[in-house]
Amino acid sequence: MADLDRRAGDLIKRIDECVKDYRKSERKDERISLFKESMDLFDKARSFADDKIDLAKQTYDLVDKHIRCLESLNGAQPISETNGTTSSNDKKHSSNKTVANAGAFKTTQEPIAVDMPLDPNEPKYCTCHQVSFGEMIACDNKECPIEWFHFACVELKTKPKGKWYCPECFNINKKGKHKSAKRQKT
Repeated sequence: MADLDRRAGDLIKRIDECVKDYRKSERKDERISLFKESMDLFDKARSFADDKIDLAKQTYDLVDKHIRCLESLNGAQPISETNGTTSSNDKKHSSNKTVANAGAFKTTQEPIAVDMPLDPNEPKYCTCHQVSFGEMIACDNKECPIEWFHFACVELKTKPKGKWYCPECFNINKKGKHKSAKRQKT
């Protein structure tokens, strides 16, 4: 992968040189030659990008294969895609911890659309029923059916101090307190 990046970087530098020479050139035949050369270099760079996408797909498939193998060896139940939540046996409960997606990074270029299928076994989180991405927070209710939430979906910008409950668990706790207060009055 690093070799492909290096080779693509070299091509881009050469393309930049061709463009500069093209702008400086006054001879029509030289401009045509430089234009053709830059187009050939663009095609090679596109080929390197396609190779990187293929390599990423192969890596993804290999990781998925190993996950399935480990699940079968450990007798683990694959996560169901039907309801988008994990069972309480599959959860690793951590109170008030945030999770950052290690693969997330910012780029200055527009992303290239890749027709990679989403892994049906990848767990879904939050009220948006999406996979893990960005910063996330766990609900402190041990019985929370969802458990993990994206900061943006629960309108958080920073990790709150103390215990944090998702909107659903907060409302359940709030209703439970009102019911217990009514019971005490009667």
